[in-house]
Formats: sequence, structure tokens, C-alpha cells
Amino acid sequence: MLWKVIAGLGVLTCILIFSRSTDYSFEGVDVYSTLESLLQSLEKNDIEYYLGGGSALGAARRGGILKGDKDVDIFVADAAPIEIEDALWGFEWKYTDFGYHVNLPKTNFYFDVWVLQEKYGKLICMGAEGKCHLWEEQFNWAVQVPLTMVLPPKKRDFGGREFYFPNQFFAYLDHEFPGWGERCGGWRIGNRPCTKKDFE
Repeated sequence: MLWKVIAGLGVLTCILIFSRSTDYSFEGVDVYSTLESLLQSLEKNDIEYYLGGGSALGAARRGGILKGDKDVDIFVADAAPIEIEDALWGFEWKYTDFGYHVNLPKTNFYFDVWVLQEKYGKLICMGAEGKCHLWEEQFNWAVQVPLTMVLPPKKRDFGGREFYFPNQFFAYLDHEFPGWGERCGGWRIGNRPCTKKDFE
């Protein structure tokens, strides 16, 4: 009988460790702590940012990274590449069409830094090398939002810490993910009805 109790406690411990690692640790790396370090570096370099895309969706649904997600989407506004790269000093990064891809060593998790510029009252993705249109053409998604919808950003809870998100948070989600509160799964538009588990 005692061995059954011990075995049961062992299984429960594994479940708790795994469920915690899904939110806070990827192969021993605390994603939220690393994210905080990167965002503090952006702030020290006077770079305005907000967390958007799937990260905003995760903040709304469960106050952190979406289950199964492997990245955090960081959007920076009107910052020169040299300023951003200075803020990324010490991180492992490479160029992408939309900006920068920051790897977390020893994990398969990463941060995507989207480089936006203001044009005609909107923030439009340009990329660090002016190639964001290539990403947009590939995925058929124009990355642009009304300026007043996202700036100035406001802080929200994300993984037990506070980071900047679009100031009109729910309007932003409606803009980027139509039906986000009822439809889940898929990529931009949910391919199934949401369940309680999607919000846990």
C-alpha cells in the first residue's frame, strides 16, 4: 500500500513540474525572466515596444504564453536598427524579413522582434532591412495597426510579471484575431470552438 502512495506522489510531482515548465521554464531556461532582461534593455535604450500577436492572445486567455507556443512577439516602433541591435547586445540573434529572431540557447524557444514604422497614422512592419513585405506576401497577412490602438502601450500581467501591451488591448485582439474569444486553434483565425482548457 505504501508503495502505491509513493508512486502516486511521484506521478503527481512529475505532473506539477511539467505543468509549471510549460509556463515558466523551457529546458531549464526561465523564459519570462529572460524576456524581462531583453525588454529592460530595450527600455534602457529608449526603444518603445509592446507585446503583440500570439503573446497578446496568451495574455488575454491565460495571463501568459499560450500553451504550445514557442515564441514571444515583441513589436518596436520607430527605432533605428543600430539602436535595436545595441539593445540586443549579449543575446543570440539573426535578421529576419520582419526584424530580428532572438534565440534562447539550449531551448527551442525564441523571441521575434518586429520592426515597425509610423506611416499615415498606422504602425507598419518594415523590418530591419526593409523586407517585411516578403513575410507579409508569404503569409498573406499585412502587419499594420492604427497607431492610437497600440501607443502609448500599457502594462499588463504576463507570466506573473508586467510588460507593455497595446493600450486598446481588446480592440487590438479583435483587429488581429477576429473571433479570438470564441474560436481557438489554427493560426490567425481559430479553426474550432474554444474550450475551458484554452483559458487555463
